[in-house]
Amino acid sequence: MLCTVKRMSLVMAHLENLVEEMHSLPSPSLPPFSSSSSSTEDPGYHLLPWYLRRCLEFCFIFTPGFTFYKKDLVLFWVAGGLVHPVAGRSLEEEAGHYFDLMVSWNYFLLAYPDHPEPGLTSLDLDLDPPLYKLRFDWINIDRFTMDHEFVRHCLFDDLVSEKARHASVGNCSISEGWLQPSRGLRTIFLRRRGTHCYSNSSLNDAGRLFLKVRYLRILDLSHAGFKSLPDYVCDLLHLRSLNLSYNPIETLSRSIINLFRLQTLNLFRCHELTSIPDNLYLLSNLRHLIISPVKLNLMPTFIGRFTSLQTLLQFTVLRKDGCQIGELRNLNNLCGELSIENLENVATLDEAKGARLHLKTGIHKLSLVWSGNEPNANFDIAQDLRPHCNLKVLKIFNYNSKFPSWVSNPSFTHLISITLTNCLSQELPPFGPLPLLKSLQIVNVNGVKHIGPKFYGWGIVKIAFPSLLSLKIWHMNDLEAWAQCKSTDFPVLKEIYLSSCKKLKNLPKMRPLVKIKTFNCPKFSHVSGSN
Repeated sequence: MLCTVKRMSLVMAHLENLVEEMHSLPSPSLPPFSSSSSSTEDPGYHLLPWYLRRCLEFCFIFTPGFTFYKKDLVLFWVAGGLVHPVAGRSLEEEAGHYFDLMVSWNYFLLAYPDHPEPGLTSLDLDLDPPLYKLRFDWINIDRFTMDHEFVRHCLFDDLVSEKARHASVGNCSISEGWLQPSRGLRTIFLRRRGTHCYSNSSLNDAGRLFLKVRYLRILDLSHAGFKSLPDYVCDLLHLRSLNLSYNPIETLSRSIINLFRLQTLNLFRCHELTSIPDNLYLLSNLRHLIISPVKLNLMPTFIGRFTSLQTLLQFTVLRKDGCQIGELRNLNNLCGELSIENLENVATLDEAKGARLHLKTGIHKLSLVWSGNEPNANFDIAQDLRPHCNLKVLKIFNYNSKFPSWVSNPSFTHLISITLTNCLSQELPPFGPLPLLKSLQIVNVNGVKHIGPKFYGWGIVKIAFPSLLSLKIWHMNDLEAWAQCKSTDFPVLKEIYLSSCKKLKNLPKMRPLVKIKTFNCPKFSHVSGSN
């Protein structure tokens, strides 16, 4: 009898999954479409394939003027089951291709095309993701009312149609009656208005109504004012994406492991968070863990068990079991940005090699951080922290030894930005041969008295710094002299910025178009070789 009950339970669970997936079946009447197309000509909304139309319609829950990052929307599409799988490409990569096509067809526009963010230069904009917004003027919004399957492009206070699958909800809409007709919702965005936070009574109402949407896959509770994870969230067993960012949340329930289908957990800027459940590693399907900034006690243990993990903004190395750098060993799907901190806790060369950073082809931004109070760093360990040559942005902080040779290896053909901060070394690496380096920032690097031919990479290349646009140097307190360079070096350099280099007397001669700005450099008097 017990075996029969177990079989029936398995059958019912299988049927529930089938019912869930039926909501994502394609429409056979739409024309075929090659997702590998690179055409910038808009094929017309009604001629788009079913999977692109559904991804675009998902965005109608946003209000006009709502801005978003590419990666955020891509993860929503994946979590919502809207991405058509393609052999040899991850769902996130395929969704990213959808996004690029929609940008090329002007469905998505740059939110601030003519106004860089404060403090950013045009070069920085190449390194930081831009904000986008949905263009609404190509479609009759009135057609997409509450009766549409992907209903709601705005905040609303009315009942939701039983056809609705995705909704954006205002704070005064949280009530059991509001949700009664729409048990088939897959997405809920709770959007507070102004500085209003949800009250305890409205949170209790939310608990009752969320239990009625059994197939919810995306739940965005960002900026909602939660101080703890509501218990009812851990009962949403079909949830793929949970966004708790920008909340004063203090603790996470251990019951979060009930969300065994969870792919994305966003805890960005949860500054009040004091602990992470020690069983979080049981979420074996997790692909994106977004925690920043990470306090020492917030480092999830045994993170190496997240073998499908793609997003990990920060990894803090500790000497306790489950938090050593070797946890990165099998995380070869990591992509985008990664900061590895407390590197003084890497005790042996085998530990450094065990991280296998050179196999992580998708990491494009890497920060290597030692603690500021550590007197020395181990050169050999730093040598074994070499990343893959696909790296685009490298930042090194608080490093006190000879720089590893790989930081200036010409095989890093994609490296466009390097920043050295609070370091102590007797010489700078030979950055000159790096073919695509555009930005070089050296901040508070002491111990270097002279910059000479080795810095240019003479003998390795004929033209040093062939792509460098910006060179910024702050607080090099020991720098006294800068040797002359060749007339062919720095061919495209636009600016040199010097600040608080109190012993520096001169710069090498540069092209006339190079802007040289100095601040608090009392001994600086001229450019070598200038007329």
